[in-house]
Order: sequence, then structure tokens, then C-alpha cells
Amino acid sequence: PCYSMEPLEKITDAYLDQYLWYEGEQRHLFPNWVKPADSEPPPLLVYKWCHGVNNLTDIWDTSSGECVVMMESRFEKVHEKIDLTLLSRLLRLIVDHNIAEYMTAKNNVTINYKDMNHVNSYGIIRGLQFASFIFQFYGLVLDLLVLGLTRASELAGPPNLPNEWLTFQDVETESRHPIRLYCRYTDKFFLLFRFT
Repeated sequence: PCYSMEPLEKITDAYLDQYLWYEGEQRHLFPNWVKPADSEPPPLLVYKWCHGVNNLTDIWDTSSGECVVMMESRFEKVHEKIDLTLLSRLLRLIVDHNIAEYMTAKNNVTINYKDMNHVNSYGIIRGLQFASFIFQFYGLVLDLLVLGLTRASELAGPPNLPNEWLTFQDVETESRHPIRLYCRYTDKFFLLFRFT
């Protein structure tokens, strides 16, 4: 679909998008498993993932019946399923409430096509400049639901000294949970389990 927006609104939204990404980077809002990132273009990402799997402690040892499982899945149609009320509440945790209201109100609009009207009260409009930030932030919430808060904080590391991607503080933290590695590339995610 094509949306027509005022040029001044596009400029405002583009500025807001740059501000949100800048502040998110400065405050380390997105943990190391959220991809794409500037530090790993896709070919290097695959190489680092393989290297990270091989660097895990005793990952290929199956002498006691252990097994390693890599799971790939996808968050289906996240853009269409984002609840705007929940999104507003979540955005208020990281930005000023006025900005959060502005971002959700831009999605809660009436869409006109010929003689038809539709009020978009569920899902985000893809043409907005800051839609990528909303998607990655909502994806982060989904990541926390998949991993659980404890394992997510172990994968990310402490706030004052965050972990590099695919590394842990120590071997005990690495082997404490069946989920050994996690990566989300936009809406597709990869989990590496080690069952003992």
C-alpha cells in the first residue's frame, strides 16, 4: 500500500527515528543478540555464529547421552499483530510519554482508499520513518518472553560490562541453562540448546 504523508511530518519522523536509534545505542538498549547490527554484516554474522558454537564448553561431547539442538523459527507477521495500547505502555518505559503517545497515535489513524475507510487500531503502518525502531523494540520484548528474564540477563551480561555476542562471563553461567546461544535477525530467531 501507498500512504501519502505531509513532507513536514516525514521530516519530523525521520528526526525522531535518528534520535531514538542514537539514544538506544548510547544507552545500550538493544542487547548483543539483536541483529542486524553494524558490527556484523550477514556473511560475518554466519561465521561468528559458527565460531561461537564451536567455542562453547564441551559442546560436541555426547559421551553421557547429551545432545545439541539448533532451532530456527520466526515471529510471524509482527507488524500486523502489534497491539497499540501495549506498545504505548512499553514505549513509556524508555521514552517520554509525549513521544510514546505521538508514535502510537501515528499508527492509530483512519486509512482512506477510494470510497472505503479503515481505522487502523491494531498493527503498525509500515511507511513510518520510525517503524524500524518500534519493530526492534517490540522484538526485544518478544525475545525476553522466549528467553526468560534470567537467561536474557545472563546472555546480555551486566549493564556496566555487557558481554560480547556469543560470549559469557564464565563457564558456570554458560552451562547453567539449556539455551546456550540466541540470535534474532529481524523477525527470524535462532536458538542453540544443549540437553544433558
